[in-house]
Amino acid sequence: MSDVNVSAAFVKIADHHVARLMAEVSGAVAVVVSTADGFEVAARARDAAQSSRLAAMASSIAAIGAVIGDETLSGACRGIFIEADRGQIVMVEIRHPEQVLILTLVTDETALLGAVTYSARQTALALAKA
Repeated sequence: MSDVNVSAAFVKIADHHVARLMAEVSGAVAVVVSTADGFEVAARARDAAQSSRLAAMASSIAAIGAVIGDETLSGACRGIFIEADRGQIVMVEIRHPEQVLILTLVTDETALLGAVTYSARQTALALAKA
């Protein structure tokens, strides 16, 4: 973990949820909880180097989502879903009282987008209350 302003207790809870998602979501390749400015808080990935890159990219993509929401008068961006040839990437906002965080869940092509989205949102809600 980088030098981020997140309590050790929250990191432990986030790590538990990340491990659970990685184990329970069929086809999960990576799960990362990161700060809005791109620092990794907790992560699991088949490729360990991937998690810090995902945290940084999630920050940039979330910023783009926020601008699009503002420009289209759609409101705050709560999530971004990317469907690719070999999988999906689901990013959802964690509205924790202390700061906004991002949950990124990457899956292979065997995962069902609806199930992945549901699992990611449920985890984000649990972390928002942690």
